[in-house]
Amino acid sequence: MKVAENLYFHARSLRSAEDAVRRHLDEHGKITVAEFRDLTQSSRKYALPILEYLDAKKVTRRVGDERVPFKQTC
Repeated sequence: MKVAENLYFHARSLRSAEDAVRRHLDEHGKITVAEFRDLTQSSRKYALPILEYLDAKKVTRRVGDERVPFKQTC
C-alpha cells in the first residue's frame, strides 16, 4: 500500500503498525514519533510517513509533536 511518494508497505505490516498504535493510545492516550519508532523497531524515516498515513486514515490526529486518537466532532 502506498504510504507516501515512493514509499510502499505490505498491507499486513500497516495493519500491525496500526494495531500497535491503537494499543499504545489505549494505554497512554498519546504517542510521539520516537515512541512509535521504538515500538515498531523502525527508523524515523519510516515511522513519520506511517504516522502521517494513520492521520490521513483518521486513526490518529497530530497535536503538536504527538499523535492522539482521532475523535470526530460534530
